[in-house]
Amino acid sequence: GTASIGALLGRFSLNGPLSSDGRTTFAFSGRRSYIDLLIRPIENASQRDSFQNQTDFYFYDFNAKVSHQLDDRNRLYFSYYQSKDVLGLSSKFTDTFRGALRETELSTGLNWVSNTAVARYTRLQNNNIFANYAVSYTRYQIKSFADISFKSVSATTQSDWHYKTSFVSGLQDINILAEYDYKPSQNHHLRYGVNSTIHMFKPGQLTLDVDLGAQQEDTTRGEDQDQTTVESAIFIEDVIQINKGTKANV
Repeated sequence: GTASIGALLGRFSLNGPLSSDGRTTFAFSGRRSYIDLLIRPIENASQRDSFQNQTDFYFYDFNAKVSHQLDDRNRLYFSYYQSKDVLGLSSKFTDTFRGALRETELSTGLNWVSNTAVARYTRLQNNNIFANYAVSYTRYQIKSFADISFKSVSATTQSDWHYKTSFVSGLQDINILAEYDYKPSQNHHLRYGVNSTIHMFKPGQLTLDVDLGAQQEDTTRGEDQDQTTVESAIFIEDVIQINKGTKANV
């Protein structure tokens, strides 16, 4: 295992066996920035009863992998990756106006998230053919949001309103793959296989939750834009050594 701390970023990694015979192993690593933690004391020192503020500004990612050797010819692999970038700001204002206590809260931000999960099985079918089978899932999403709320309380009246909105866009893929590596002779190196991918697109979905007293709305727009499609392929490649100085890739 290793770990390090820098001016703006910390990271660590850990790997080793999960079984006494060493046939099952794992690897795990991650990192995170902490700009938000460094500026937090400055923000706390500047807080007032009438004004409070907090900034979120960081990213993190981590990898996890487990591999298992079934025997000399067969292996299993499982891996997962996630990353997230966060940029956000939240504030709270308090004041009095004509005997009424007013409180305003604001929160806005932008987030990116990526995920990948893979299950893979490899097999040495014979001395000339190597097979690789995999199922994978990937996801990417970007989200922006803004929340504003206001409350006013006096001895005789109370009023409040809010405006909340978020926009989400992303895509997801599910992929199935089978590929082979075959050397029928010293002069030929064949690679061939098939794969199929399900694409799920979310171009943009807007959510509104508005209560301004006279105007109220709670709706989601853009759901009908979502699309799903399937992309499939079959491929074959032959690297041919024609003579000592000539090679062809077909």
